[in-house]
Amino acid sequence: MADPRSLSKAVESMARLNRKAADAMAQCRVHACTDITGFGLIGHAAEMARGAGLSFRLFYSQIPVLEGTKEYAAMGMVPTGAYCNQTHFEPETRLSGRVPELERIILHDPQTSGGLLVALPSGEGEKFLGLCRENDVPGAALIGEVVPREKELIIVEE
Repeated sequence: MADPRSLSKAVESMARLNRKAADAMAQCRVHACTDITGFGLIGHAAEMARGAGLSFRLFYSQIPVLEGTKEYAAMGMVPTGAYCNQTHFEPETRLSGRVPELERIILHDPQTSGGLLVALPSGEGEKFLGLCRENDVPGAALIGEVVPREKELIIVEE
């Protein structure tokens, strides 16, 4: 059901390896890193936060989303695994009421070939983004911050 342009962008993203991003990361002081696969962004962020005894504050408006994703979610084209992830991680997540209800499920999408979630020291994010631009790594973005442990592992703001 996907239109050719959206399908092409998705295939291009899934076929892209994380090698160039890893090369950029190797030039920074990285605290932690994981690939975004079956547990979605929130699931992997929660696991990283739990392991570090910290919380993540994510900014929904900064999270890159593939073209067409929101429209397909609105049509109900959401993998069952996203709902399983949402149910599992919901007790450890606080989402701002300003994050659109329909789009919340995207944060739980069980990618099988997603990008990397990288935790860097304060001030290293801009350096990492610059290296990603130099290495032609599309979609690299600063999407949040690591904060002292709160009640929830993941806090998503607008």
